[in-house]
Amino acid sequence: MKIPHRNMIALFLALGIEPAAKWDVAKANKKLGQLLEVIDDPKQVDETQIDEADTGSKKLLAAIRAAKASEEEIEVVENPKAKAKPAPEPEAEETESESEAEAEAEEPAPAPAKKPAAKGKAKPAPEPEADEEAPAPAKKPAAAAKPAKKADGKPVKRTAFGARVDSNSGKVDACISKAIKTVDDIATESGVNRSTVNYRLFYLAKDGLITHVPREGYKLKGAPATKK
Repeated sequence: MKIPHRNMIALFLALGIEPAAKWDVAKANKKLGQLLEVIDDPKQVDETQIDEADTGSKKLLAAIRAAKASEEEIEVVENPKAKAKPAPEPEAEETESESEAEAEAEEPAPAPAKKPAAKGKAKPAPEPEADEEAPAPAKKPAAAAKPAKKADGKPVKRTAFGARVDSNSGKVDACISKAIKTVDDIATESGVNRSTVNYRLFYLAKDGLITHVPREGYKLKGAPATKK
């Protein structure tokens, strides 16, 4: 069983192991070996720490237990790289002869010469019939699409980091400031459980949206390092 590095780190964080955010693949494999020794002991591995919404970590923990029971080899590996899209093939250039042939084919044939009009009085142009239909009026351009709204008609409010304001992630985002705060500080301030706070901060820091100060906490990116 091969586990991508980011998935294994997310499971460790969901279990409340905060230092896992700094572990590389080698360290994660070492800690995985220690986890396997106690994975069946509920006192050592408390599954209730994992947030209800974190179904990915719950499934991974169950899969690791099943792999251990079947004596399958388990290993943490590097995250898979995204496959590069193939470059579009250049269009074949038209040869000069083909271009000339097409140009000749597109040239209209010369119109036949008109015969001189007979002498005499010119006939007046016929008047349009009374029942001829008037041209239809031009249609107005379609109005621009309005932004998406909730079922109640109100627009969805989001934080600076993209989470809905009324979600757990949005509550965590609202507590991040220029001052350095620990996971416990933000959990107390937001009212969100500690494992969810830890998980949210880890991914915001990983994406470069906030700054993680080792052994101290988290703060807004670019803000001076000042304690709460």
